[in-house]
Amino acid sequence: CWARNDIGEQREPCVYRIFLGVRPDPPVNCSVVNQTADAVEVWCRPGFDGGQSQQFQFEIFDTQSAVLLYNKSGRYPHLRVGNLESGLKLFIQVSAFNQRGRSALVPLEAYTVKIADKQTVIMETTDLSSVLGIAGGVSASVLIVCVAIALTTRFRRHHRAPSNSTQHHAHGIQHPVDK
Repeated sequence: CWARNDIGEQREPCVYRIFLGVRPDPPVNCSVVNQTADAVEVWCRPGFDGGQSQQFQFEIFDTQSAVLLYNKSGRYPHLRVGNLESGLKLFIQVSAFNQRGRSALVPLEAYTVKIADKQTVIMETTDLSSVLGIAGGVSASVLIVCVAIALTTRFRRHHRAPSNSTQHHAHGIQHPVDK
C-alpha cells in the first residue's frame, strides 16, 4: 500500500505482518498453598500466552473414585475451592488456553485434612484379670499403709522421754521423786 498527504508521499510501502499466534505454554511454578478440612488453594504463574489473551482451567478429581469434583476456568492462574469433603485425596490438572489451543496439563496432588471422628471408648471391666489386678493393687496399698502406721507408732513409743516418777543418778541408783 502507498499513501500521500499534505506533508508528502510515502517513501516505503506499508507492510502487514500477520501473526496467527500459537497455543500458550503451560502455567509454571504451580503449587498447593493451602489445604484444610474442606478446601484447597492452588497458585501458578502464567507461561507464555502464545501472543493472545489466555485463560486458565483447573480440574479437580477425587483420586479414589476418579470423579470430577470441580471444573473452573478464569483469567487468573490461582484458585481456591471450598465445600469439599474432608479426608479426600485429590488430583488437580491445571492448563492454559487461548483461541489457538490448550497447553499441556500440569498435574498436582492435594488432599483435604481428615477430621478426627468423635470416638467414645467403653472399657469393659468384666474381664477377670482386670478385676483381680485392681483388687490386688488396692489390697497391697492398704497393707503398706497399715505397716507404715504400726512402725511409726512403735518408733514414737520407744523414743519417748523417761517418766517423772524416778530420777537417775550418776551411779545408776534410782530414787523416787518427792512431790
